[in-house]
Amino acid sequence: MIMSIWILLGYLAALVFFAATPNRIANRASFRTAWIWFSLIPVSNFIFMLFRAGNTKSPRDAALVEIWANGVPWLLLAVSLFALLNALVPGDSDNPPAQS
Repeated sequence: MIMSIWILLGYLAALVFFAATPNRIANRASFRTAWIWFSLIPVSNFIFMLFRAGNTKSPRDAALVEIWANGVPWLLLAVSLFALLNALVPGDSDNPPAQS
């Protein structure tokens, strides 16, 4: 089962929205990182399709490829989401919180 296309389209719409309104982005490097991690999702789908095509004779290998093919896009989406959150929330590294 491939990742739901609606989740990817919604996330892509959010990335495009924030790219169109750059005044909302606090950290441009993290925003670029979010785009890079998100762009790796189709690449990983293509790579796992190649692995699926090569592992048709062994059911065990096909099952293992399928597990990784389902997990890696979710991992990439989560890392991209964390990078996007870091890009949107302004960090105040100059003024760390006071310790009591």
